[in-house]
Amino acid sequence: WSSHKPVNNLEKVQLGYLKNMLGVRRQTSSQAVYSETGRFPLHVRQQFRIINYWIKLEKLPANNILKKCLNEQKEINTSGNNAWVAKIIHILNEHYPQRDHLRLANNELESIIKTFKSKIYDKCPDTILAEINDSTLQPKLRTYKLFKTDYRLEPYLLLNLSRKMYNKIARFRVSSHNLRIETGRHENPILPAAERLCLKCSMHEIEDEKHCLIVCPHNKLSREELLKVANDYIDNFEQLNNEDRFKTIMKSKEPELLKSLGKFLVNVDA
Repeated sequence: WSSHKPVNNLEKVQLGYLKNMLGVRRQTSSQAVYSETGRFPLHVRQQFRIINYWIKLEKLPANNILKKCLNEQKEINTSGNNAWVAKIIHILNEHYPQRDHLRLANNELESIIKTFKSKIYDKCPDTILAEINDSTLQPKLRTYKLFKTDYRLEPYLLLNLSRKMYNKIARFRVSSHNLRIETGRHENPILPAAERLCLKCSMHEIEDEKHCLIVCPHNKLSREELLKVANDYIDNFEQLNNEDRFKTIMKSKEPELLKSLGKFLVNVDA
């Protein structure tokens, strides 16, 4: 737990819990799961706890046994042997390069602890959102990146919806659903994306999230309430093209619209 590197088995526990809670497949992008729930990899929290503990040790009186142990650690590290403080140096070098971290005055220690948490917790969302937007790294998130622009616990998870309803919303958002754009990749041989056409209508369009939510005639009756609520809460909704309609619905934080989206997805069994 005091490693300066991610502990994969621990990260798997957290991701397994989050994926189970969202009701998504095990293969679902970890970046999307973290972003959807507003959580951070345990490694990020681990780094903060290590640095916070080190600073507490540094501020102890010289005759304290823990402070003496810390000074011994510094001596061991200076002699070229592996020591716990090497982890401290490694972590701090990522955020405060070119400094002698083991010889800082108390006022400098206070400055570090005030800024370190914000440094790592600000950097992590930026890194994850950048990966989500990188189609080379995350090709499955081609739709998710159109509407996921902020790192937060999504409001639909706070609305006390039924498990089935919020699972449907989560699966639809992160492309862990039953539409052919996703299921086609599991066929043998893999069905090319351009051939994953909707089998519920005769439009000869790919059955992706936008087709299901906005276009497919098969879903017209189920869609009526959703579009009515969208028109009530989204300015100029009727004047938007299909792509913008899709994006504005998926970006919305309005509780009534989110409930209508959940009902629609349950009805069409997306």
